[in-house]
Amino acid sequence: MEDAMNSTESESDIDESDRELWDLVEDSSIHNDNNYCLKCYHMFKRNPLVRGKRAHNDDVSSEKTISAGVECKISIGISACLSSHTRCIFRCLKSHKLRRIPKDSRVQAFRATGIFVPPDSRCCSSHILDDGRFGLADLETLSPQTDTCEMTGEDVAFHMNTLRKTKSSSLDNTIFDAISDDKLKQQTGLVRRDFLSVSTHLKLNIRTEKSLALGLYLSKLRHGYPNDHFSVIFDTPRRTIDRYMDKVRTGLKENFVPIHLGQGLARQDLVEDRSRVAKALLVDEAESSIFVWDATYVYIQKSANYLFQRSSYSLHKHRCLVKPMIAVTTRGRIIKVFGPYSAQDSDATILEAIMESEFFLELFKEGDVFIVDRGFERVLAKLAARRFKTMMPCFIDKDKKQLTTEQANQSRVTTKLRYVIECVNGVLKSEFRYFDHV
Repeated sequence: MEDAMNSTESESDIDESDRELWDLVEDSSIHNDNNYCLKCYHMFKRNPLVRGKRAHNDDVSSEKTISAGVECKISIGISACLSSHTRCIFRCLKSHKLRRIPKDSRVQAFRATGIFVPPDSRCCSSHILDDGRFGLADLETLSPQTDTCEMTGEDVAFHMNTLRKTKSSSLDNTIFDAISDDKLKQQTGLVRRDFLSVSTHLKLNIRTEKSLALGLYLSKLRHGYPNDHFSVIFDTPRRTIDRYMDKVRTGLKENFVPIHLGQGLARQDLVEDRSRVAKALLVDEAESSIFVWDATYVYIQKSANYLFQRSSYSLHKHRCLVKPMIAVTTRGRIIKVFGPYSAQDSDATILEAIMESEFFLELFKEGDVFIVDRGFERVLAKLAARRFKTMMPCFIDKDKKQLTTEQANQSRVTTKLRYVIECVNGVLKSEFRYFDHV
């Protein structure tokens, strides 16, 4: 009520001569940048209504300045790491090639550790992997510096949108470490103990988690899916999946295979690695090594190269394929996989070529027993010339309708001993569908 009365009195104090000046103010004809005389300036500034109008305009302009200016920050009770342009957030003693931290890496760190990484933070280039994320070992060393953090509205909106778009199947360095043992067995075909054992022998040149790259590679062998399939499932570029596959394949071939296959095997271990059935049926061969040989099929697509297409086409299976030769012990331990060889090569031709290799001459000695099937008939003479003993199911003699008792018993013993190679081939193709798919 008093404000209304004061306003009325102020209006009454204004002379009629000043009404024109007030009308100009209402029409915004006079502005601060306009040129007018000193008398009009003082009359304009000292007028009560003009001062009230200017105060109102100042309030409106200040509100516009706040809304259009720098966005305010809010304090949240979330731990934050080191925020510096000259130091690494992992507190490295010597920061090397500091770089800005990608948004995906900041979200990954917050999800894994609950520590907020400010936008202006820096880290060494070695901490950022090829896929733009932090390594699992680095995240374990991340420590908070403060118990609270300041976030802008943009940061809050980004984290909320990222949380909304997060997929359970997105590619993460810890995906194969975090899943249960049953799911790991189903996804890779290996139990966790064997999975960790293989990863310890794997040395990669790429900066990524070994478990992630190895898990993707074993998943491909396990299910036989193309790389495009994994690219869609894990929401990762196809080129990244291809690079993982190539690096793991090369790493296993250079570091794992030489230790567990081929030249890495000790001959004395092979002599002692025999089954109870072999010990009972081959009492006379107690000091000899017993090996089971057989070739299997791996089907492939039809090649555009005519010469290779012709050499890979099997008249027996009426399909394009290659033939790897496998040698195992009587307990099913794989000694080496030879090849692959052409589909037109017989088992005897393949073994004859293997006999000239350096590996064969170093590992196999005189007196060793080779258990084979009837496809190796044409190479038996050469094996005997090198003083190898052979066991093969017998053929029916000419002018005979059935095997003799001795021949039938010998065939049964051979079949009983060589069934292990069929089990090995079956396990490889059933557990790892990649070798059974085209």
